[in-house]
Amino acid sequence: MRISLHRCISFFVYFQPKIQGIEEEEANFDGVLVRIFKPTNTKGLIPGIVYIHGGGWYIFNTKTYSYFTNLLSKKANAVVISIEYRLAPENTFPVPFEDCLNATKYFLVNARKYNVNPDKVGIAGDSAGGNLSMAVALKLAIEPTLDIPKLAYQVLIYPCLQALDFNHSSFRENNIDRNTHCGLTRNAMILFNNLYAFGNYENFMAFFNNTHVTLAIKKKYRDRVDPKCLQGRYQMEPNDDTETDNTK
Repeated sequence: MRISLHRCISFFVYFQPKIQGIEEEEANFDGVLVRIFKPTNTKGLIPGIVYIHGGGWYIFNTKTYSYFTNLLSKKANAVVISIEYRLAPENTFPVPFEDCLNATKYFLVNARKYNVNPDKVGIAGDSAGGNLSMAVALKLAIEPTLDIPKLAYQVLIYPCLQALDFNHSSFRENNIDRNTHCGLTRNAMILFNNLYAFGNYENFMAFFNNTHVTLAIKKKYRDRVDPKCLQGRYQMEPNDDTETDNTK
């Protein structure tokens, strides 16, 4: 399925209009494959963007995202580094995260080689890529080193940031048993999280029943994953804190 999907998207990307003024090349950053997009008509050091693609840690790659990253480089007048991190289920956590972390570190240290100002490098990503971008930024923030410049910013596009509670309003609204036009259903999110964490879906039903973590852990971290932080119509009270704890 993954190969067929990639072929379909690559076919679509092939027929997108060519973006002028952007060079594209492949490189190896500390053992991690990356795709580099850089403006051709620039002088001096310019900003850099590390971009991590989405796809549930399971599908897509830098090629399927190439039209977007070309356009991002053009519009932002920045060098864009798109990371070809290894995918689940063949490569479970922490492999994709470590690929992104190592490639980002390499770019920050070697930014000037690519005509990039190391003080103007940010990280961005969408969906699962937003999760990986957040994790890389957090890791670099809590374990700073003097020889690695700090990230200037992060941009998270509809990121996947928690796996504590699969009964939040968005999961309920986009459940497969509802009349929804959203292709990314609750079941798909559970499947992607399982493939990323375990390389299989043997724990699918525990996630589906929202009993994959203990009630004690849910209550401990509820203030960090709280529907009350959302806008009014999404402030649905959690319904799992009084359910039977099946994880013991």
